[in-house]
Amino acid sequence: MGRVILPPRRTYSLMPVSFDQPAFLLALLLLPLFAAVSLRGSLADLDPLRRSLSLALRLTIVASIVFALAGMNWVRRSGANCTLFLIDASYSMPRRDRQRALDIVNEATGKMRAEDKVGVILIGAEPRLAFEPSLRGKIACELTVPDGSQTNLARGVTSALSYFPDDAARRIVLLSDGNETTGSLLEAARSAASEETPIDVLPLGSAPDREALLERMLTPPIAKRGEPFPIKVVANSISGGPGTLRLYRNGESVGEQRVDLQPGKNVLTVEGRADKPGFYAYEARLVTPNGADTYAENNRAVSFVAVEGKPRLLLIQPRDPLIPDDYLPPAMAAQNVQVEVGTPRDLPTQAASLAAYDGVILSDVPADSLSNAQMRTIQASVRDLGMGLTMIGGDLSFGAGGYYQTPIEEALPVDLNLKKMKRLPGVALALAMDYSGSMNSQGQNTPGSQSKLDLAKEATDQAVDLLNVQDQVGVLAVDTQANVIVPLQYVTNKRKIHQGVAAINGGAGTEMSAAVKGCLALLKNADAKVRHAILVSDGETGPYDYAPLIAELRKAKITFSLVIIDEGQGAAGIDPLKRVVRATGGRFYRVLDASQIPKIFLRETQTISKPPILEEPFIPRLATPGSPLVSGTNWAGVPPLLGYDVVNAKPTAEVALASHKGDPVLASWQYGLGKTVAFTSDAKARWGAQWLQWPGYSSFWAQILRWSLRKSDTGSYQSAAELVGSRGRISVDAVDDKTGAFVNFVDATARVVGPDGASQTVRLVQTGPGRYAGSFDAGKTGSYVAAVTQKTSDGKTRIARAGLSVSYSPEYAALKPNTALLLRAADITGGRALKSGAEVFAERRERRLPQSLVLFLLTLALLLFPFDVAVRRLQLRPVAEGTVEVLNSARATVRENLAARRPNQEAQRERAAASSVGRLATRKNALSSEPDDDSPPPVSASVEPDRPAVVWSSKPQAAPIPSAAPTANPEPAGDYLSRLREAKKRAAKPDEDLPRSP
Repeated sequence: MGRVILPPRRTYSLMPVSFDQPAFLLALLLLPLFAAVSLRGSLADLDPLRRSLSLALRLTIVASIVFALAGMNWVRRSGANCTLFLIDASYSMPRRDRQRALDIVNEATGKMRAEDKVGVILIGAEPRLAFEPSLRGKIACELTVPDGSQTNLARGVTSALSYFPDDAARRIVLLSDGNETTGSLLEAARSAASEETPIDVLPLGSAPDREALLERMLTPPIAKRGEPFPIKVVANSISGGPGTLRLYRNGESVGEQRVDLQPGKNVLTVEGRADKPGFYAYEARLVTPNGADTYAENNRAVSFVAVEGKPRLLLIQPRDPLIPDDYLPPAMAAQNVQVEVGTPRDLPTQAASLAAYDGVILSDVPADSLSNAQMRTIQASVRDLGMGLTMIGGDLSFGAGGYYQTPIEEALPVDLNLKKMKRLPGVALALAMDYSGSMNSQGQNTPGSQSKLDLAKEATDQAVDLLNVQDQVGVLAVDTQANVIVPLQYVTNKRKIHQGVAAINGGAGTEMSAAVKGCLALLKNADAKVRHAILVSDGETGPYDYAPLIAELRKAKITFSLVIIDEGQGAAGIDPLKRVVRATGGRFYRVLDASQIPKIFLRETQTISKPPILEEPFIPRLATPGSPLVSGTNWAGVPPLLGYDVVNAKPTAEVALASHKGDPVLASWQYGLGKTVAFTSDAKARWGAQWLQWPGYSSFWAQILRWSLRKSDTGSYQSAAELVGSRGRISVDAVDDKTGAFVNFVDATARVVGPDGASQTVRLVQTGPGRYAGSFDAGKTGSYVAAVTQKTSDGKTRIARAGLSVSYSPEYAALKPNTALLLRAADITGGRALKSGAEVFAERRERRLPQSLVLFLLTLALLLFPFDVAVRRLQLRPVAEGTVEVLNSARATVRENLAARRPNQEAQRERAAASSVGRLATRKNALSSEPDDDSPPPVSASVEPDRPAVVWSSKPQAAPIPSAAPTANPEPAGDYLSRLREAKKRAAKPDEDLPRSP
């Protein structure tokens, strides 16, 4: 089959010019008609010369406009070639193949000409320019990309098109195995063909000799509690052989079995069972003998099963041995509500794992004990998947726990912004940060790309934002000494303070004693009731006697808190600083994850700004008696609570209980698909000690928690999710509960939460009777959980869940190169299938470089137009007869004067001696006498002067010498004067007496 080459950009060339829109050239066929109409119309009354000149100008103007509309270009050619090599650097390309690709590039550069250029682009999920197009030379670059889990050959091609210079012929050389996982190489090839850029291909890679992988895992979407259900696993093997299939449920092993794989696809069946209700992730792992497999990454598959039963709640609480918190679980068990207890470390970081629970309770849990990923997972699970969230207060919860400006606060029905509350006056805060070299590196246990110093600066900015204008703040950067970056000042210009913090860069070593001294010097004379210092560092400190500093700190009433980033090397030498913290009443934090620093700073700042707790007995009052959280509860004998966290209710929240000061005690609202509740007192033996003996304690909490649980009314609606390429597909079958008929024309929407916590909204469209479907991006490895909401005809909303997992990168799914795709891309663009780098420059190309003439043509037409008007309007009129006669007379007079100047001494003496009468007689005789030999030649008879010649001179002139032959019929003087007057009149007549040109 011959190559299919798409036409290049629609530019048609008539060397050395080309036209972008040649269809407009058809207008030139109308030029003869235009000329004929002009000659018979507006140009008809002009004389031949003006008519010809005007017609030429008009045709030139019209032709220039037509050429401009056709996009006329002046074309020159360039023999320079620019070649961009696209190297596949994804996971499917082993390092040896990448190195081979680079060797091919360097082999090709040896055949370049001096004017040629080459460049290298690496392809993964996104392209990366590794070597800019440049002149001849050996290419050396790092053959890695930020994300090799995908192969987007199309993005590589489109990126290459943007890097080509304009003055060279283009060529792309693609070095890949052809296994693209996202995008469309063929679509990109068509774009390259339209820009006259061929794609040469050189296939790399080969099928492994030994490889086994798990393609997918099939489970029923819904299973009954305690009943077995089948699990099918599809395995693919190149050579076959023995192996072991292990099964896991939510990360816990539930069994294994021996398998004997045959070459090709194998369907393996195992049995699953779940004794507890929930949403479970089942995972299969294939274990093969050593040497029997090439890639271990593709030996797993995951699927999800929803097990019907009672709702499950997860209670997260800190383990405090001084204050046991075992009151809520037994109270809920008495109300037939299942509650599982865990610590902050037990909270999953992905929504798929948290989907096993219908609600989460955070009881007096500080924000710094939760990672950002855990907080985002809780938020997404509530908002997008309908899970319930209940936060219970305490001295480590709400604002006192540092939840301000966190994802959890966004989900809660209460506002933790202390600016809206009454404040204690006079807060002076010193923020000191270690800016030594080690702080400029990324933390070993810290996700993301921010350095420890960046996180400390971010924390400082957030702490400053919490302060008010009556507060004071100062910032120190500490290495071997304390450098004052922001002097202690009132918080009136936060922007200026932020600019100072942003300017902090790396320093030298670390000396903690300098930090303590700097904070003391900054705060000891501050006019404030509360003086507090916070120091963050990741380094060790030398020995130092802090006793004098402790005495001065206590004397100045300065509290000192310390945050140490301990990355496992052990922060030795900080015990003296811990004594400073204890002696001054501060707090000590040791964190493994530097991303916790901003939350610690927020918690510290909130605590010193105003303790957001109120500890005094009060009996909560009903703020909304009809609230579903408290309706039916007997409040007649309710005991008092001993304290609560001070918060503000958000505008759309419902406050069911309020304190004696009007602050919210129990508030709730709808947050996306889920519900959240805030109870600002506690549920243990501190503020709620007297409630533990209250008969309504268990029913009160059971009513709140049941209200917040995820709705699971699916009816006869079943949803499923599957992976199709790099996209996930959700399908829902809707059947009426009573009649069993299909339910059509339902408004169905799905919210999908991915492995990174990001959510997508998918609108489902009806594809058949009672069947609805939609797709979403599933390009990242991990689990995706979807909540499908459907509004029925009776106004009810049903929520069904589905999940799918991208168990491994699709780079590990292909077992052999896709050479056919590469050859097809070459065919589309007119490229070649290469075997070595030496063939790259064997075929030379020329680059046509059109330069637009549109502006020149339009300028030419604009400049010629006034000349056309001038030729037609500014007439060259016929000269009047009398004017011609005057000009002829003047010419004759000049000629006579020239003759009179000839040397004739005798004639001059006679004229000087003669009197006026003698001169008249001499003139009379001269008219009738013959001319002398030296007299001037006679004036032609065809030019008769109409008036006497006049010579403008200051000297008297001699009488003219008579002509040799007088005129045969002399003209009377009267007739001469009359004709002169008539000539003057004719010359003075208006233009309308003469014919006009149109």
